[in-house]
Amino acid sequence: MKIFKNSLFILFVLLINISFSQEKGKIDEKTKNYFKDVQFENDNYKITLYNIVGRFEYIKFAVKIENKTSDIIIWNTKDSKVSYAGGEKSPVKSKIIKISPFKSKMTTFMVKGGTDLLVDDFKFIQKGLSKVSVDGKVRKIEDFKLPESKNNITTDDFKITLKKSKKKTDETYAKFELLYTGEDVAVISLNNINVRVNENDEFANNVKKDNIFILTKGQKMSFLVKFHIPARVVDMQFADMFIQWNNTFTVSKAIKINGIQTTVILDKELTKEKN
Repeated sequence: MKIFKNSLFILFVLLINISFSQEKGKIDEKTKNYFKDVQFENDNYKITLYNIVGRFEYIKFAVKIENKTSDIIIWNTKDSKVSYAGGEKSPVKSKIIKISPFKSKMTTFMVKGGTDLLVDDFKFIQKGLSKVSVDGKVRKIEDFKLPESKNNITTDDFKITLKKSKKKTDETYAKFELLYTGEDVAVISLNNINVRVNENDEFANNVKKDNIFILTKGQKMSFLVKFHIPARVVDMQFADMFIQWNNTFTVSKAIKINGIQTTVILDKELTKEKN
């Protein structure tokens, strides 16, 4: 009888454990942890983590970076991590975020994998940041003639290829592809482009781009130039026109800057309210 009672007790304990494990699995699959927003600031930038959500298989949050400098800030997210009780995880998808001077950018940071990410706190370790001066070395590039006598210009750092163009009496436009082949970082300011006709008449590019573009070795970009010149000055359909690049293309070195390491804490009230 004693053996029978002991067997019943063991069976009862096993059933409780199985039931608890199953119930815990169900809770984990449905439960979401919500965390408190985090904000950090240094001399170079201000960063905010918000909409921070964790489940047993992932942690995800939005990141806003505000550039406080007159340089460009670059963040390669692949070097950043989430550290928690079970280890460290890198982002599911790496991105290169480029923030122009005194501008801001937002992105989503997500780590995934396993079944142990339903945690009460974790550390966000941000690395892979650098800044690039917009006042780099100017690359002087020869004027591009329209109508074209050749389709591309090649220098030590750049290859500029004409993809299409059209000259009319009241408007001329041209679309180019730019390839950067240099070792540092190219900074592209398209608002510096103009066109020359006759001997000294110059007119600005009517396609305005407030953004500053940056390219690293092997990267390409396309851009459009468009010009409107009064007919009393010249008939663009028949005139020779010379696109002048001026200070459009500069090259700068990327200087590493420190990231942050911050602890993200569970918002118990919000988590209770939403589950």
